[in-house]
Amino acid sequence: MEGANIRECKADGVHHFTFELIVRRQSVDVTNRLGELARNFQASGYRHSAKLQYIKADADMDTSQRQPIFWKRWLLSMIAVYPALVVLFYLLRSMISGLPTPVSLFIVAFLLTGLNVRYILPFLNKRLKSWLGR
Repeated sequence: MEGANIRECKADGVHHFTFELIVRRQSVDVTNRLGELARNFQASGYRHSAKLQYIKADADMDTSQRQPIFWKRWLLSMIAVYPALVVLFYLLRSMISGLPTPVSLFIVAFLLTGLNVRYILPFLNKRLKSWLGR
C-alpha cells in the first residue's frame, strides 16, 4: 500500500503533527520533500515528527527474496522429508512398534517436523539458494 498520512494531536494546547509517507521506491526526492514539509511546520511553530516507510514492491525484490516456483518447492520438500522419514522410521521402529498406529505416527511426525523446520530445510535452502532463485 502506498500513501501518506498526516495526523494531528492536540495535547496541553500544543498541536502535534505526524507525517508518514509510504512509498514503493525510496528516492532522495521523496526524503527531501518530507524534510521540507517538516521544516515548514517547524517554522510555523508546530511540533511534529516525520517518518518515511519504504516498502519493496515485487519488481524491486532481488531474486533471493522471491518465492521459488511450485515444482522446486515440492522437490525441496521431498528431498527434506523422505530420507528423514525413512531414517526416523527405522530408528524408532523398535520403540513405537507396540503403540497404537495414530500415536506412533504422531511421534514420527512430531520429530520429523521439528528436524525439518530447525535443521534440514534451512540447510537445504542455504545450499540450493541459487538454484531456487532461478
